[in-house]
Amino acid sequence: MDTFPPAYTDYLKLELSGEDDNKVVTAQFGDGYRQVGSVGINPNPQRFPLAFDGLDETEFDNLRTWLKAHMTAQFTWTPPMPSATAGTYRVVGKLSWSRNMHLFRLSVTFQEEF
Repeated sequence: MDTFPPAYTDYLKLELSGEDDNKVVTAQFGDGYRQVGSVGINPNPQRFPLAFDGLDETEFDNLRTWLKAHMTAQFTWTPPMPSATAGTYRVVGKLSWSRNMHLFRLSVTFQEEF
């Protein structure tokens, strides 16, 4: 399994945010009673919407290629936050990018995999 290239961590935008995606199943009964339960043994994968700013054209091309390859392949990554531990992640959703003069910004979401 690959590890996220540490060289690109320097371009990570510092306003990091995350989401906990709690997977539940709900059963609604005719008398108004509702039963809710967790789905599986790992019902709460974390998602991190990230932005990499200030990439030159070569760095942009290399990172974009790496991220596209990891939409179907898992990789090891440590979220840049206190007390975070390395986990297994995958790129989900779409890659979006913009260019300002000669520098690129690339936005992506990493989702924890089990």
